[in-house]
Formats: sequence, C-alpha cells, structure tokens
Amino acid sequence: MPELLQAPKGANMVDCHGLAVDADNNIILTYHNDGTTKDQNCLIKWKPDGTDGEFLTGGGTALCSGTAHGLKITTEGPGGKPAVPGVPTSQFLYHANNNQKLTKTTLDGTIVWQRNGYFGQDPSLPYRPTWFATPPNSKHVYLCDGYGSNNVYVFDRSGRGSSRRARRARAAGRRTGSSTCLARRRTASPPPRCRRPEATRCSTGGRASTP
Repeated sequence: MPELLQAPKGANMVDCHGLAVDADNNIILTYHNDGTTKDQNCLIKWKPDGTDGEFLTGGGTALCSGTAHGLKITTEGPGGKPAVPGVPTSQFLYHANNNQKLTKTTLDGTIVWQRNGYFGQDPSLPYRPTWFATPPNSKHVYLCDGYGSNNVYVFDRSGRGSSRRARRARAAGRRTGSSTCLARRRTASPPPRCRRPEATRCSTGGRASTP
C-alpha cells in the first residue's frame, strides 16, 4: 500500500535506518536528511495505521545535524530507573549518530542529554556510533560502534559513560553493528560484565570488574 508511511512534504531523505513503535503504536522513524537548509529534520511520526506523517521537531538541528542512524525506544521509571509495575513510566528515544553524537530525547525529539565526540576512549581508534541496545531491566545502555572500532561501550541512562568496552567483537572474529545491539536487546540473559579497554572478552554478570 504505497499510500501509507508517506513522508511529510519537505522531507529530503538520504538514508532511513532507525524505526520504533511507541506505547500507543505510533510509528517513529529517524532518517539522514540531505544536509541542506530545505530539510533540517530527522524524525517522523505516523499514526498506527501508517497515515498522517508529521515531523517531530523538538530536537532541532542539535539533534538532526550529521548522519542520524540508530533509534531505540525505552520505557523507564523516574530517574531513568527500570520500569516497575505500579510506578509511573515515560518513554524515551536513544539516538546514535554516525558523526560521533549520542542523544537521549523525549518522544517529540526534545533533548534530555547529548554527548558529542570521544568520551575518554583511545582517540586513535575509529569511532562512528551505530546503534543502542537498551535492556529493559538494566540501568545500563550499550552503544555499538559498528562502523568504527567494532566496540560496544557502556552508559547509564543519565548519559554517563566510560571508555570501558563491554565487548571487542573483532577479537571474536565478528563485526558489530545493528545486529549485535539488536541481539543484545532480545536476549534474556544478564548484561555482560564490563571490563577495562584492554580486555577483549566479556563474561556474564551485572557489575563492572577489572581484569
């Protein structure tokens, strides 16, 4: 049905990668715009039936400049804590931008926090953020650097991160990217035990450890 999921007038899409569905079944897309003044957006929302596409403009160019890529939606309790039955929750979007930009927003794109550039890891390593994994029962989120150094980095939901790597996928003969973070999101096992940047493997467990 080509008449559905039509972009709003004025959208100049180069690539479309991140797609999410909110608690009301609205469909949210992040896309890489063409970098011109004609289109400075990067988020579109449709109704559950795929109609009435509209731009979500809360983040402005601070969110949309660069190369928008990964998009994950989460349901969180107060202070970014895991959702608990009976406690009010809110939904948020985690954006990974290939231009070394990480952002958490509300559903209309309003920025909660944003991190630009390197954040303590080895600056000689390539760094091109690809996707977030957001395990629902964890205080941590995991950033895949799939087009860069093939590392997964650990953040809390307030945007505090470190140069510790949760995994060096290349050491296991694999590549990171969207599939790695999506697999982490689907797994029911505990999050990996994080190690310092020298480490190349992870063991299961919930707390960070040193080699």
